[in-house]
Parts: sequence; structure tokens; C-alpha cells
Amino acid sequence: KSTNDMTKEKHKDTEEQRDEDRALRNSLCDEVTETEKPKYRVTTLDFRILTKIYTMESSDLVMKLASPGCGLQEFLSQNELTEELIDIALKVLGKACRSKTNRHNLQHLLTIIKDSTFLKRILPMFVMNITKQSDAQKRQQSLEQLNEILVIHLTLISVFPSSTVIDVSLIATLVHREIDSLQISGQVVSEEIENNMKNLQRIIEHLQERKREGTLRSDNYTYITEHLNLDIEDFRQMSVFPTYEDIHIVEKPFMRPNIIGQKFQDTNTYLDTHFRLLREDFIKPLRDGISQLLLYGGKNLHKQRFDDIRVYFDTHIVAPICTHNGIVYRVHFNNSNLKLVQWESSKRLLFGALVCLSKDNFETMIFATIANRDVKELAEGVTTLSFTEQSRLKLADVQEDDSFLMVETSAFFEAYRHVLEGLQEMSVADLAMQQYIVNCDTVISPPKYFLGNHNKYNFTSLDCPSSVSNVKILEALLSNSKCDVLDLNSWPSKEKFKFDESQLQAVQTALTQELAIIQGPPGTGKTYVGLKIVASLLDNSHFWNPNGGCPILVVCYTNHALDQFMEGGTLSRNEKLVRIGGRCFSDKLKRYCLNNMRREKACPMKISFYALMFIISSDIFFFRLWLKKYRNSIKMEMLENENNYQKIVDRIKELRNQEDLTILRMANIIGMTTTGAARNRKIVQDIQPKVVVVEEAAEVLEAHIVTTLTGACEHLILIGDHQQLRPSATVYELAKNFNLEVSLFERLIRMGIPYVRLNYQHRMRPEIAKLLTPHIYDKLENHQSVNLYDKIKGVNSNLFFVEHEHLEETIHEGRSHQNVHEATFVKSLCKYFINQGYLPSRITVLTTYTGQFHYLRKIMKSDFFNDIKIRVVDKYQGEENDIIILSLVRSNLEGRVGFLQIPNRICVALSRARKGLFCIGNFKMLSKVPLWSNIVNVVSMNDQIGKFLVLQCENHPNNVTFASDAEDFKKVPEGGCMLPCEFRLKCGHVCTRLCHPYDSDHSNFICVKPCQRILCTDGHKCTKKCFDKCGGCQVLVSKTIPKCGHLQNVPCSVPAEKFICTAPCTKTLECGHHCCRPCGETCTYRCPKNVTVDLGCGHEKSVVCFQKEDIQCKKISISCLTPCETLLNCGHQCTGNCSKCSKGTSHPPCSIQCEKLLLCSHPCEKQCGEDCIPCLKLCENKCFHGKCEKKCCQACIPCTKPCGWRCSHHKCTKLCYEPCDREPCQYPCYRKLKCKHACIGMCGEPCPRKCRICNAEEVQELFFGQEAHPDARFVQLMNCKHIFEVTGFDSWMFSPEPSGVIKLKSCPKCNTPIRRSVRYASLVKQTLLEIEQVKRKVFAKSVTDTLKFLEDSEIEMNFPEIAETYRSKLKEPDSGMKFLTTIQAHLPLLSKLSDIKSTSKLILPAHKYEEKICKRIKKCSVAIAEGKFRSNNTEIQGIILLTEALKIQSMYLTSVDRSRLLISLEGKYDQIQMENIIYQLEQKKIDVTEACELLRPKKQNFKWQSGLEGLLEKQTKVFDHFMFLQGNWYKCTEGHIFFTWNSEGGQNEPSCSECLQKFCHMH
Repeated sequence: KSTNDMTKEKHKDTEEQRDEDRALRNSLCDEVTETEKPKYRVTTLDFRILTKIYTMESSDLVMKLASPGCGLQEFLSQNELTEELIDIALKVLGKACRSKTNRHNLQHLLTIIKDSTFLKRILPMFVMNITKQSDAQKRQQSLEQLNEILVIHLTLISVFPSSTVIDVSLIATLVHREIDSLQISGQVVSEEIENNMKNLQRIIEHLQERKREGTLRSDNYTYITEHLNLDIEDFRQMSVFPTYEDIHIVEKPFMRPNIIGQKFQDTNTYLDTHFRLLREDFIKPLRDGISQLLLYGGKNLHKQRFDDIRVYFDTHIVAPICTHNGIVYRVHFNNSNLKLVQWESSKRLLFGALVCLSKDNFETMIFATIANRDVKELAEGVTTLSFTEQSRLKLADVQEDDSFLMVETSAFFEAYRHVLEGLQEMSVADLAMQQYIVNCDTVISPPKYFLGNHNKYNFTSLDCPSSVSNVKILEALLSNSKCDVLDLNSWPSKEKFKFDESQLQAVQTALTQELAIIQGPPGTGKTYVGLKIVASLLDNSHFWNPNGGCPILVVCYTNHALDQFMEGGTLSRNEKLVRIGGRCFSDKLKRYCLNNMRREKACPMKISFYALMFIISSDIFFFRLWLKKYRNSIKMEMLENENNYQKIVDRIKELRNQEDLTILRMANIIGMTTTGAARNRKIVQDIQPKVVVVEEAAEVLEAHIVTTLTGACEHLILIGDHQQLRPSATVYELAKNFNLEVSLFERLIRMGIPYVRLNYQHRMRPEIAKLLTPHIYDKLENHQSVNLYDKIKGVNSNLFFVEHEHLEETIHEGRSHQNVHEATFVKSLCKYFINQGYLPSRITVLTTYTGQFHYLRKIMKSDFFNDIKIRVVDKYQGEENDIIILSLVRSNLEGRVGFLQIPNRICVALSRARKGLFCIGNFKMLSKVPLWSNIVNVVSMNDQIGKFLVLQCENHPNNVTFASDAEDFKKVPEGGCMLPCEFRLKCGHVCTRLCHPYDSDHSNFICVKPCQRILCTDGHKCTKKCFDKCGGCQVLVSKTIPKCGHLQNVPCSVPAEKFICTAPCTKTLECGHHCCRPCGETCTYRCPKNVTVDLGCGHEKSVVCFQKEDIQCKKISISCLTPCETLLNCGHQCTGNCSKCSKGTSHPPCSIQCEKLLLCSHPCEKQCGEDCIPCLKLCENKCFHGKCEKKCCQACIPCTKPCGWRCSHHKCTKLCYEPCDREPCQYPCYRKLKCKHACIGMCGEPCPRKCRICNAEEVQELFFGQEAHPDARFVQLMNCKHIFEVTGFDSWMFSPEPSGVIKLKSCPKCNTPIRRSVRYASLVKQTLLEIEQVKRKVFAKSVTDTLKFLEDSEIEMNFPEIAETYRSKLKEPDSGMKFLTTIQAHLPLLSKLSDIKSTSKLILPAHKYEEKICKRIKKCSVAIAEGKFRSNNTEIQGIILLTEALKIQSMYLTSVDRSRLLISLEGKYDQIQMENIIYQLEQKKIDVTEACELLRPKKQNFKWQSGLEGLLEKQTKVFDHFMFLQGNWYKCTEGHIFFTWNSEGGQNEPSCSECLQKFCHMH
């Protein structure tokens, strides 16, 4: 079976076993209560029983000792034991510790042992007396006893490292002493005892060191030691993703520390160690976070803060999405508590992050990774997930309404996943350099590719000749630069290469050893040396790549470092390079990125096009099949098809990899990050690079480098500095106690593997370098170039630490910190240095926390600070700048310094500056850290620390300013001092600014004082500002203009003959009006005077004079905008104008709100000129038992509960919806009102809110006539709350409606429909029943009319798909009136489109119809069907006009007078104009009204009509809208309900078609 299949079966078995265990545990918990705990009889252990126990199998022995009542705890608690009992007890416990199974019970057993008197008192005394035996046999027995003690203590310290290290250390010291004594006495110590002693001492030494550091605080892990011989799971069979057992931990994880002091046992142990450490590093935060979450029991989770996870509530799996990477799922989560998250900069839900979804308190879990990160979607609570293979199986049980709790681990899973998979796939033979990495051999061989051939090595790339202009000299250099590379004595001198001694040694080591380790302290040029090494390797590629296709692999920890390294040397050499990874920030390198090269190059691939098409077609087939299955809810088959789809995606991915491989094999050098190398490990395995260069190797976790190497690697070069930043681990305990933070680079150095350190730094001025030596580096020499730096301007020290005690602030999102005082000080200091004349790009602000980084970015947003780099220290390793300003942030009352106590970070922070370093922080608090204390002592001795930074004016050195906060910088606003500048400018004025060091020659200064220059012979002065160009004299003087003789005020510098006279022109135009322009300008030819034009409709309009001529000559019609105000048939005034209403012959529909009442008595919401539609308001019908939830136009569901109308005299026996079978009660109400007066209502009715006494005037107001009678009784309406005298209102209510019209009675005062009434319930219910019958008839007739319309129109012929959709929906029982209303709006538009389609097909050439009209009609019809053009005729009118324009254009080309039209200027103009109109109509860039006006004269010229002119005004009705109106439905004497439209001029009397008789008035 494949590994995948075995994993699936194992997962299945584990799931079943876990379910059984959970069921058993729950049943036991139910059976055994606190009050019914079983009581066991405790056995007294003696020699006989222990001897019997010893004869058992080890697994049975463990179960026996761990069982309740076995007596072990009591035995081990005794203060005195005989030697015989101690001996048998050691044998029994030793045998138990050797058990490979029953680890849970063994752990319980060890818990009893570790705190027992036997371990703490009896055994130490026993060991101290063990060598007093004189008998040789007993001495041999003593060795066996000591071995059992070692086994017991090895097991104890492995399982309980923190709580037993002190006790085990004591016993180990005693045992070691006794073993030495027995050896001295001549006893032979077995190899087993020696190995156990060494293992115990090694683990004690490791744990004691962790204890001293304060990092050993818990017994969370079981240390794997060789003696345990545990039956633990093979790491290659472990799931990379978390499992149930990982989260609900029942057994402590087994861990080996990353061994530093000695070699590994074997390669498999090495791989196992790093796999387990790396896997636990991302699982533990998830486990701890979920455990913390479960402790809250689901209460107030929104308000809780979780340290290791991020929680997302109310998460729903929405829908699957097919992508080129496989099936992903769209997921929605509640983002109401995430409104303040800045998703652009947040680390939440990054691509590749691991999330866990659960709906049952994490009893079952679904794992997925983030497949795509869209910031806009995240802000709306949406993300995309890719589920694991096991989790996809669980999706079959997920329902649409399932709500999940989603948690995201703080560990970035993408960085772990590919490395873990790479470790699992790596065989023992695949690990390159294992003699050094695993066995730690210190003798390093030359690269294997040098075997038998290492002569004629080319050193040209290492040479630095001053001039190579002479070709002969260059050839001589090339020939002399070749020698035996392995013979170091034959190498050229360091002076020729311009190296220092350590740089030369580093290059020699890198080129002659198969494993080279180069340590480069800050500024020593390790990147420069690395580039030289790579260049030399490329010049000598015939040694390691004789056949091509095997490029150098360069691996860096960060994208920035990779860009810097790749760009540094390879681009200038025009090498063939490829950069893998999407986050390239170098513009120069982007064209070398694999993604771009894949698009640009068509690589020759031995893959059939037909095979590729088959895969793509299969892709589509499976997707369609998957979609079909999904819709049918056959989920298991759907999942199977998902897997098939994924297989196809993987096949396509393999094809893409083949394409990439072709590109990569053509390169000389490949660059990628460590994460990218792990992600693309399969491609790397195919390329089999022999030479691997790792930059920043000390920052990379060991497993990341190991998975980058292939079995073909023959040359590994590691460049870095383990005294700067270390690898970053998520779990602190693993980093410290298991050495996870120790890189391969550091481990090999600590193991004694030869390495070279660069000793000369070329970056920092000497006083800055002193901060690093000897506190961090024991020796670091300064290159002579660093002594030549200029001093930093504006301050009296190039290095200064500013002290303060302002407290920090905690940023909850991201658990970071910020310090506002430091941030504002840093901002002011940056501005100060810029004012000294420094370019912003030469200044970098560093900070130690991301919270401070974001705050600095926020307050330094202006363009003034644009080029200043703001960085976090961890992201700035390998970079440098002239001036570094460092904000240390931490300042609190508790003295917590966080990771500012880590020497590596301190080293990076203090070593980035070339010329000036300025730090601000709470150094009093930081001095509690020994390293900071040493550094502060150094700067204190040199007066480079204080509460004030001394600012010294460059222009006036005696003027100094003491700056401790941002406010102090206001004393030096321009960077100098408060004295005026007073520099004499070239213009004669003095500088008006305060003292400023920048722009010392004032070349950029703008003088704003008045100009004093004399411009002309008349002595006129310049009137401009000093910085403006003076130009000619602009003082006005009187001059006579020669052309016209007018006297004008002319600028002094302008000659009279060139001046344009501004006097009014006296000439008369052709139209008879005077010219409106000045005398010196050309007379106007378009007269702007207003004149009146007769519009031909009896109205006049004021237009500009030149327009009148155009109107008369070209016969252009002008729209008359005079209001129409004609009284329409509806009684409202027309709102159109004279033109719109065609001089009163036709009018637009009335736009005033319709006042007609619908069947339900609600007013129609349409405009008066539009057809009424069914009421779409919520139904207002209600009864004693509830309210109707439907729309008003829909039939109500009858309430079949018993009627609730009853009183002490009468009771209704009908159902609630039926008319009541009881009479209204005629007895008065006996209740009292709140005012204590008698109720004025009737029995069984709701009491009126008015009182006869308190509200006498309102109650006795006459309406029916009996209101003032002292015994009058009243009824209050439930809808409008009006009250009426009961006898008069009874008569009014029970009077029949004229002609039998069906409608609700309404209030006589306010006309509110009476929908509810207790007294008149029978009448109201009867009317409501009749209205329900009308609704059903209306719906049935509407459906019939709609189907008939479809049959009669050409819609079915022209738009068959839309017609069929409408027919199928109409046949559905739940289509409803709302859908019918929608159809009513769509069908007239489709009918008009259908007419256009038929007409255009007849009048236009076929090619124009297909190209221009048919496609647009189809698009418009789809838009109408989707509801996008409801009641909008603009698009349809555009199609009509386009049809007419195309026809007119074709008429130009087919006309009898075609030649005359085309030859004449007017004809050409018309043709161009038509083309322009057609283009604008196609692009929808012209208003339809304007287009209509432009086409009208063209149609008149040809005397042609399209037949579509009146189409828009054509009133097309699908069904009779009068059916929806009140007053058109009647009930005859036979009880038939019928419809008759009784409008003015219609029938005089409605008649029933069923009984064929005239309907009589009811009296």
C-alpha cells in the first residue's frame, strides 16, 4: 500500500478507537458518581509478592503496579527498608521502566515514584553504602543494582525533566562516584552501565543549563533517550497536519533536543529530531489556544483575549470554487468584532496560514489553509480555504446552516508545511554532507568535482586591475590567473585581489572545501565576499557543470536579501539567472522572475498538444459532473469528483513543473528563499544542483537548510553570523530547552567544524564599533576607510544615547508595544537632520517593535519624510545607512525588557550605522541586562549618554540647544539656532529666515520682498516680487493708437502700433446690429444679440441672433418649452411642455401619484399615468391568534382555530376565518375606566378610551344624532380609534354597498378601512372572504392573460429561451402575483424588441443586421429578463435610432443621386455626420433625444419612415390592470363574484355572466 493509503487507514482506525474510548469514558462517568467511588483493599507488598510480580511480563508488571490498591505508594513511603526489599524493588521498577507499552500507566507509576521517600531518602543512603561490600559476588550485584537505579532515573528525568532534575542530579553524582570506586576495586563495568551513565549525565547537563537560564519551567515533553527504546511512531508516518491526539493531548509528546555537544546517533535520528521539533513548534500554539478556549466553556468568548490563536465566530462554509490550484471553498465569518483590524498590515489570515473549524467544542475538527488573501473580502468577513484531504471527507457531513468556530494558529503554517513534508520524503541516503551535519567530522574534503582535475582554475573574477583598456594586458592577466586551486601557496596575493587576510582565507575555504562556513560580523563584507565566490564559481563552471543543466542554487532567508545578493553581482555579469518566488521588490530582477519568464518564453516540451487538450477537456467534464452532483446533493459522489478534479489539477501542475524545469536548466544560477526552496523541493530534486550557497545561514532553522539540499550536492557554502539574529521559533520552550533556535551554521561551529571569520569591518566609525567589542565580538578590527568619515552635522557627538522614563503603551492587536514619547522625538530628530542638509534617503529609523513601526509610519506620512526608511530591527539585518536613529520602545514599571535582552538582536540594532548612531530608550531599566549594562558603561565613559541630546548650530558653534523631547526641537525650527540668518542675497536683500545650515549659498532661497529695479528711461520701478522675472515695464501711459486714432492707456514697454485698442468698435454687422468687440479685434461674425423667433405653435422664443439665421436657412426646428398645462382625462394638469405634447395633440403619461384604491383598500403606489399593479405591501389582516405574513396581493392562509369572540351573553361557535354565527351583544359594558367612571361601550367589546364625563365635549359631538343622549353607548374602531354612537353606526355598517360592489367598509370620519372589529366581525369576515375569492380569480385570470399574450406576440419566435423560462415559472404553483407583476413590466419591452428585430431584419442588409443590431437586441433582451431595464425605454429607443441610422447610411450608398451626394460638399458632410451618429449610438455616447433631432431631417430628405416611430408610445398591456382596483368586482344576488369595468361611458349597470341576469340594487 502507498503511504497515503496507510495514513488514511490509520486515521480511520484512530477515529474509531477514539469514539469507543470517548463512549466508554462517558459511560463510566455516568455510572460512577462522587458519592459512589469504589474502595479498594490495599495490598501490603513484601518480598514474596514483589518476587512474584517480577516474574511477570514487563507490560503486565506495569499494569499490576499501577492498579488501585496494589500497595506500591505505601511501600515506597516507608522510612526504612531492608537491603533485600530494596534489591527486589529496584529490579521490579527497572523492569517496569523498560516497558515499551502501557506508557500512560507507566507515567502514573513514575508520578508515585518521583515524590516518594524511597527515591528521595532510601536510595541515596543505599547508594552511599553500596561499595562497602567486600565480597566480589556482592560487588557484582551492586553494579547490577546501580544499573537499575540509572534506568529508573533516566526514565524519570525523561518524563519529568523539570520537576526531577535536582533529585536525579544528586543520585547521578553518587552513582558515578560508586561506579568509579567499583572500577578501582577491579570490577568490570558493562557497556550498558557506561552508556546509561553517559546518557544520564548528558541529559542532566543539558537540563541544568536550561534551569540556570530560567527556561526549564514545565514537564510538558518526554525526552527521548537511547535507553528508553520506546515504541514510538515513525516520523515518516506522522501527519503533517494536526490530529485529534495532538490537540486533546493524552500523552506528552516525545521530543529529542537538537544535539549541540556531540554528534547524532544516526541520520534517521537526526531527521526524526528536527521533524518532531518543527512540527511541535506550530502545533503547540494551536493546542494551547484551543485548551484556553475550552476552559471558558463557550461563555463570553468575544471578550476574551487569546495568546496563541485568533478566533473567528459564526463561520459558514458558503460554496466551493474551482481554481487552477484545485477546489477551494469560500467561507464567511462574523467580522463585527474585527472592524478595527488593519487588514493591509495585519498578520491575520495570511496566505498558507492554518485554520481549524469545529462546531462541537473541537471534538471533531476540520483543518484547512488560506488559499487566497483578498484584503477587501477580509474586511467584509470573507476568505477562501483549501481543505486537507482528510478534512474534505468530513465536508460530506456539513450542512448549509452549520455554524463553525474557526481558530487560526499564531504560527505561520506555510513556513512549516513544505519543510516537514521534505523531511518525511528524505531518505537516509538523500541527506548530503551527512558526515559533517550528522557525524560532525572536522576534517573537510575538497568538493568531489575536483577529483583528478583541479588545475587551471580561473581567478579572473577575483582580480581587481585598475585598468583593462589594453587587450594584451588583460590577456596576460587571464593567463596568469590560472593555477591549481587546491594548492593555496600558488594563489595570487591578497593585494592583487584587494582582500584583507580574512577575506582571502574565506574565499580560499569556500572554493576548496566541500563544506565552507564563513562568519561575517557586521560590516565585514560577507555579502561582497559571497558575490566574489559565486562569480568565481561561475567562471569555472566547467569543473562542476561540464554538461550544463545544473545551475548554482542560492538560498536566502528573506526576499530582500535574495534580491540584494542576486542583483549585486550576477546582473552586471550578464549571467543567465532565474529568481523563484512572487515577492520580488527589485525592478531590475523582475524580468528574471520565473513567473514572468514562463509567460515570455515558449519552452520546447515533449508534451502532446492533444494530451494537454484532453486534460483540459477532462477538467471541464469533471467540473460539470461535480456541479451536477452538487445540485443533486449527492455529497459522497461529489467529493469523489472533487478528488478527480484535484488529480487533474495535479497533472496540469506537473506539466507546469516540466515547463519550469526547462527554463531552470538553461540558467547558470537560481535564487530562492528558504521557504520557496521547501515549496519547490520537487523541482530542486529534479535539477540536482551540485553547488548550494546559503546567505544569512545563521538566521535559518536547520531543517529549512537540510530540505534544500539534494543527494547530488557536492559543495555547500554557508555565509552568516550566528552572533546576530538567530532563527525564529514560535514556541519559546522549544527554542531554549530543545535548542530549536540553534541554526545549522551555529551548531557546526560549536561542534568544532572549521570556519572562517571576517575580521575587518568596513562600515562603522570606530566609536560605534566599540559598542560591539569585546561585549559581543572578542575581536573586530576597523578598516582604515572608517576613519575618514565626516562628523555628523548639528550635534556634538556622532554617537549618543538619549535617556528617558516615559512609559510604553501596549498594543493588543499583535501583542506589540509603542512609545509615543520616543516616536515624536525620533520624528523631530529626523526633521532636524534633514535641515542639516542630509538627504532623507541617508537616514534610517529602526525600532524594536512592530507597534512602534506602525505608529512612526502614521506620524511621518508627509512628503517631507517620504525617503526616510522606517524598519523593524529584525527586518534590517544585512543593511546599513549613514545615520541610524534607534527607538528601543520598552519602558515600564515592572522592568520587563522583552527580547531587548537577547544579544543577537542588540548586535543587529547597534551595528547598522556608518557615520552616526542615535538611540533613545529607558537605559536605566535596560541596564539590568548585563550586556546593556556593559554598553551603557562604554558610552558613559565617553559622555555619550544623557537625558539631553546637545544640538549645536553649524553656523554659530557657541549656540547649543538641549533636546530631551519633541518640544525642544521648536527652539531650532530651521536646524540652526534662533538668530536671524541675514545673509546678503544677490538681489541686495538679506535672508529673512532664522539660522539654517541647509542651502548655505541660498541658491534655492526665494526672496519675496518688492523688486527695486528701474525698468525704463522714465524711471519706472518693477512692481513684482523680487524672485519674479521683471519683464517689460507695465506702468500705464497715454498713447495714441495709429490705426484708429484712439487715445489709450498702454503699458510703458509696449509700442503703440502693437497695442490692441480696447475702445468699443463702431462698425455695423450684416444683421444690422453693432459689433460687440473692441476696436483692435476682428469684428464678430456670429452676432450674440438676443432676438425673438416664432416657433410655429403660437409661442415665441428668445435666441441669439446668429442662431436665428441658422434656423431660417437650415430649417432647424427648436423645442418649445412653454408648459402645456392641459387638463388630462384623469383630472390632473399635464406636466409636459409644448414640444413634448406635440402642440397639445398628445401628452406624456400623468406623473402625479395615483389616487385609486386597490382591492385591499390600499392606495396604488404607481403614478397616475401608469397601469396599476397588485398591492405589494405587507398584508394587514390579523385575528386573535396572529397576523398574516404574506404580501397584500397574495391569498391569506385561513385561521382554522376557534373564533375568540365571546361575552357573558353570547359565544361564536365558528372557526376564526368564518363569519360569526352570533349577534352583536346589546347589553352595556359594566367595567370601570381608569378614571373610575363607567365605560360607555358595549358588552364584549374593547372599552372606548374616552369617558362621557372626562371627555364630554369630544364624546357628545353630534355625528349620527344620538351622541348627546345620556344613555348613548359607543363603539371604538380598532384601526383608526374613532368612536361612534352604536345605533347610528350599526345602521351605517349593516347598510348594503350599492350595486353589490365588494370592498371593506371604512371609517365615516377618516375613510380608514375597517379590517378588524369585534362587534361587526361577521360583516368584516364575510367581506374578507369575498376579497380572498377575488384574489384567486385575479391571479388565475392574470396567468391566463399572460400565456395568451405570449402566444399572440412574436416573443416566442424571437426570444424562445426567455419565453420558455416565463412559461415554466408560470406553471409553478408558488410563482405568485409578484412574479406576474414583473412579467407585466418585461413583456411589453420584449414585445417592442421583437418588433424591432423583425423590422430591422427586413430593412437592413444581412451583414449589418447581424453585426450591429442582432447582438445588441439579444443583450438588451437578456438585461430585460434579468430586470435591469424594467420600464426604461432609453436602450430600446437607442436600438431604434441605430436601425434607422444604418438604413439611412445604406440609402446614401444606393440612392439614384449617389454621385451627386458624394461629390457635393454637403453630401460628404452628411455622410461623415451619419458615420459619427452611428459610432456614437453604438458606443452610447449620445443622448437619444439629440440623435432623434439629428436623424429627423435626414429622413425628411429621403421621405422615408421606418415604421418604428410610434413604437415607444405604443401602449401594450399584458392583462387588464382594472382587475386590481376597488369598485370593479361585484357579488350578485346568487352569490356569484364577477368583474365589470364600470368606467365613465361604460355600462350603466354591472351584470353577472354566470346567472345571466341584471344585477339589482340592494336596499
